[in-house]
Amino acid sequence: MSLLAKPSFVAGLDDVATTTSSFAFLTQPVSRYPEYGTDTSFSATTNKDSSGATYQWKHSSTSNFSDGGTDFSNGGDVSGATTTTLSLSNLDDTYDAKYIRLYATHSGTTIKSLSVVLNVSSEGNN
Repeated sequence: MSLLAKPSFVAGLDDVATTTSSFAFLTQPVSRYPEYGTDTSFSATTNKDSSGATYQWKHSSTSNFSDGGTDFSNGGDVSGATTTTLSLSNLDDTYDAKYIRLYATHSGTTIKSLSVVLNVSSEGNN
């Protein structure tokens, strides 16, 4: 008897990072709880980082990105929106209580990282 559940029986499968046999995340982003007015960053890597993979960081108000998410765009307080490291500076309530996820594409296959939390507060840690 196997102790592993078949993927079709996993609850909340959309919240799980996706992989294919040849394209996968090697590291995942982690949740952040920075203070108002500070900077923070999220990073992730794939096994195709040096092989022409493309990236897009997204944010959503839902953990499973059922709304499709909104692309981050470089400019102002955002940099690295299309790289493996997203940097946000001078944080305010714009991105408070948001979920963050990286979408990576290589050779026509798109995978997504774990969905992590960004909570901006008056107290916290970067």
